Amino acid sequence: MKLLETKKLHYNKYLYKIAIRNQCASFFRTEFQKGVQLSYAKKRIDECHQWYDVKHPSIDIPWGNKYVNRIPREHYWDAISIYRHLKNQEGYIVRCELNCLNIYSNDRNFLIKLNNKLKNSYIELKKQLHQQGVFILRFNNSKVPQSVVTNILAFMMLYVVIFTIGSVI
Repeated sequence: MKLLETKKLHYNKYLYKIAIRNQCASFFRTEFQKGVQLSYAKKRIDECHQWYDVKHPSIDIPWGNKYVNRIPREHYWDAISIYRHLKNQEGYIVRCELNCLNIYSNDRNFLIKLNNKLKNSYIELKKQLHQQGVFILRFNNSKVPQSVVTNILAFMMLYVVIFTIGSVI
């Protein structure tokens, strides 16, 4: 698992995000789930099960007359694990980008347990950084007032502007 840090996760509503690369990611799209939670995912996993053959390394699902959707067996088994893990949970949101399933949550343990259940997927876990950090400037073990810091920054900007104008002339 690849651990990353970021400043913004889904409009700052969630603290953690797990990204799972899996060809069955589209099964979990939020807009396809009608009525019962994850009903579309269950339907697609059952459809894969119909075409499952132990002799082949992938599941070939016919799609129209010419196209065959190939799903590796490992991705199919991981999709079942994801479905079972998400089925009775709350407090998460699912987003899908091509073959990448993004799950946002404020519960880190929930995402770590999901990660431990998956066998063959490339996974990233992202943690939101605090972007509203307050830093106090100290000089000789005493706090520097904010007005002094602002005045110093204003002087530096004025110096840079005068230097730039002087170099051009």
